[in-house]
Amino acid sequence: MFGFGGGGAGPSHGGGAGVFMKTYKVYSNAFIGRDDINKGNKIILPGSALHELAHLHITYPMTFRAVNTQLKKKTYCGVLEFVSEEGTCYMPYWMMENLMIGEGDEIMITSVSLQKGTYVSIQPHETAFIDLYNPKAILETELTNYSCLMEGDTINIHYQGQDFLIDIVECKPEKQICVVEADLNLEFKTPKDYKETPKLSKKTSKLVVDEKKIKEMKFDDKFTRIDGKKLTKKQKEKLFKKAHDKSKEDGYDPRKHKLKHGIKNYDERMRKRKEMLDKKAKRI
Repeated sequence: MFGFGGGGAGPSHGGGAGVFMKTYKVYSNAFIGRDDINKGNKIILPGSALHELAHLHITYPMTFRAVNTQLKKKTYCGVLEFVSEEGTCYMPYWMMENLMIGEGDEIMITSVSLQKGTYVSIQPHETAFIDLYNPKAILETELTNYSCLMEGDTINIHYQGQDFLIDIVECKPEKQICVVEADLNLEFKTPKDYKETPKLSKKTSKLVVDEKKIKEMKFDDKFTRIDGKKLTKKQKEKLFKKAHDKSKEDGYDPRKHKLKHGIKNYDERMRKRKEMLDKKAKRI
């Protein structure tokens, strides 16, 4: 909770005070060359307004309702000075945008009594605002330029040469509150442009293994043709079929795979061949 300055303490209106109501032609700060008007929601009225307000016993902080009578748009504001020309009112440009009025349009200004605020919920338009160092302290300081806040309004915070738009989401105890010398409980809502970082889900990739291709590759490494060339597709399929048929057998029975004439002894064959050659040599 924190308090805002900007005016003397005390009720918005004195007891038995009358109501100030005037119509003015409104202009932005560009017509008087004062950028400070855009910092906050305080307007500049003519000197005659001060005399009438004093006559009506309206005390500080003075708060007003500004109404676009053509479109029935309204907002609430305070007063900065009483130095404008008669019949004119200078207003922050962002307030004119909220009211949807242009330079020289007419606006009705009425004095009102607002309760001191206890709670306000705000929503910045940009994440850049909450990325500033200590945005709550910045907002507290900048709101000293404001006399009141209204639920549904979009206010402008000017900080370090940059403008930040902020929506007033909710006010308590009423929809429009006085923030001068008020202890406010401030709540930040998620900025409008905030986007959550997508969570990376762990996905297990399944490798589809083509066993036939792997076996064919093994055949390429294991078998080669006499001429040194690679096996043809037909030769691979034939070898693969034989290996596949063999792998389907439940067990291996040596009796089913024995050689037709048994295993011949190579050395014995060579000995007999030598004897036969020797006999032929003796005959000669």
